[in-house]
Amino acid sequence: MPADDAAVLSVLDDDVATQARLLPLSGEEYAKLGQAFVAAPELRAHLDAQDPRLAEFLRDAMVAYASVRLG
Repeated sequence: MPADDAAVLSVLDDDVATQARLLPLSGEEYAKLGQAFVAAPELRAHLDAQDPRLAEFLRDAMVAYASVRLG
């Protein structure tokens, strides 16, 4: 499924709502958080241990979400 699929973005609705209770993020900040999942070796290793493409998929989904829903 593409990272910008409506079903993926709907799952991220829950993520954004949960984060908003602690630290509301702008679209730019949310996209940067997604990029951190690929850039930070520890975060990438944690995600990629579950699936070798998870970090990049999550980054792409968060960037798409930021553009479509927080833009």
